[in-house]
Amino acid sequence: MSEVYFEKENLSPNPFEEYLRCFSLAKEKDPKAADNVILATCYKNRPSARTLLIKKVDNKGFRFFTNYLSRKGRELVKNPYAAMVFNWPTVDIQVRVEGTISKLSKTESESYFHSRLRGSQIGAWASPQSVVVPSRSFLLDRVKELEKKYSGLDVPLPPYWGGFILKPNYFEFMFLRDFRLHDRFYYQKKGSKWKIERLGP
Repeated sequence: MSEVYFEKENLSPNPFEEYLRCFSLAKEKDPKAADNVILATCYKNRPSARTLLIKKVDNKGFRFFTNYLSRKGRELVKNPYAAMVFNWPTVDIQVRVEGTISKLSKTESESYFHSRLRGSQIGAWASPQSVVVPSRSFLLDRVKELEKKYSGLDVPLPPYWGGFILKPNYFEFMFLRDFRLHDRFYYQKKGSKWKIERLGP
């Protein structure tokens, strides 16, 4: 674990900047895992969580893409609040984010969709995400049908597929230390500014 200890003064006053600093450290150590995030949703007092990929982070929020008819998609529409956890053990850092959820524009969703590999575009059409399917061959047959249907054509954006953005009002950073005496700080949105405090680990 790192021997560098943190105080509030070591942190950026902007939590997005602090996140990007930590993300850069994680990306350098483990490029494949740095974009992974656990997304937690809740509907009718029943929480659920899953791992997905964050595709863009800026001062507006955290963007990700999914099937709107999947369990997470339906839960986010019905209860537009969510939490995220980034766990980067290679750099001994964990980041938590909480905030409100809204859909991205169709233009932004289309732009990202067409940047994906063609196989992933076909896959978005082929898979009825979160719905029971009879077999793997069912999915593979769907892929073959769709490849034939769109042969020589651009694959269109499915009407049920697109992006969400989580707009944070709370960040938490934990820098792991020996004997579980971690440096743990939260940022809470207060008007247009962020309040920073240390928490017990």
